[in-house]
Amino acid sequence: FWAHIHAGDQEAVDDAFERAVREAVPFAVEFRVQHPELGLRYITALGKVLYDAQQEPLRLTGLMHDITARHLTQQALQQKNLLLERLLGNLPLLLARFDRQGQLLEMTGAGQLAGLVLRNLDEPLRQVLAGNTVSFIGESERQGEAVYLQCYGFFDEQQECAILFSVDVTASEQLKKRLRSEKEFSESLLHHSIDAIVACDAEGRVTAWNRVMEEWSEEPAWRMLGQPLSLLSAFAAPSPQAAALQAVLTGRSPSFYNLPFDCHGRHCEASIVPLPPQAGAGSASGALIIIRDVT
Repeated sequence: FWAHIHAGDQEAVDDAFERAVREAVPFAVEFRVQHPELGLRYITALGKVLYDAQQEPLRLTGLMHDITARHLTQQALQQKNLLLERLLGNLPLLLARFDRQGQLLEMTGAGQLAGLVLRNLDEPLRQVLAGNTVSFIGESERQGEAVYLQCYGFFDEQQECAILFSVDVTASEQLKKRLRSEKEFSESLLHHSIDAIVACDAEGRVTAWNRVMEEWSEEPAWRMLGQPLSLLSAFAAPSPQAAALQAVLTGRSPSFYNLPFDCHGRHCEASIVPLPPQAGAGSASGALIIIRDVT
C-alpha cells in the first residue's frame, strides 16, 4: 500500500497515521496514489486505531474512497473561479448578483467599472427573475460621460439569484454612433446636392442613387440599387462613359473629368473618380460619378 502512495503525499499520510496512533484521534487524510492501470487517483481515508486492554495499538480500521472525479471537478471549478477573478480584476467587465426581490447582493468590476449603476434595468431584471435569459445594451454614466455595457443575464437556480454579466462596449457603441451620424450626413449631402450623384461597387452595381439622379433618369433609387449601372444607356458599352468607368474600376486610369453626358435632353458633364480600395486590395472598391447640368 505504501509503495503506491504518491511521493509528494507520503509525509502527510505518515504524519496522520502516527498522530492517530499516538493521540487516539481519527485517521483522516487525502492523498494521491498511482494506479497501475487508471493512472493518478485521488483518495480520501477515514479510520480509527483499535487498542487492546493494555491500550497497545492493534490495528487501524477504516474506509478509503476514490474521490478522483470530485477532485477534478473541484479543480476545474477553482480554475474557472480564478479565471473569472482575473478577468473581473483586469478587464472592463462587471458582475452583479440580485436576490429574488431584485435587491443587489454583490457587484464586482475592474477599475472604472466599479460602482457603476445601470439605467433602465427594471425590465431586464424582471425577465431574469422570471427564469428567462436576456441580452441587451445597458447604459450608465462615468464622470459625466455615457458608458455602454453589453449585458447578459440569467437566473442561477442553485444560488437562487439573478446573475448579470457585463462587458464595457463604450468604444464600439461610440464608433457605431459616429458611423451612423456620418452615414446620415452623407445621405443628406446626396439628397440635397444640385448634381446627380451615383456610386457603384467594383462590379459596377449601383450603391448610391440620389434624388437628382432619380429625376433626370426617371428611375427610382429603390429600383436601381444593387442593379448593374450598365442598365443606364449612358453607361452601356460601347459608350465612352462605360469605357471610362471600366478604366477607373480596373485601375487603368485614376479618374475622368468633364466627360460629355446626355441625360434626357440635358447637356451634362460627368466626373468619375475611384473609391478607396478595401484593405489588402489593389484596385478601387468602386467609383463615384458626379453628373452636372451644364446646359
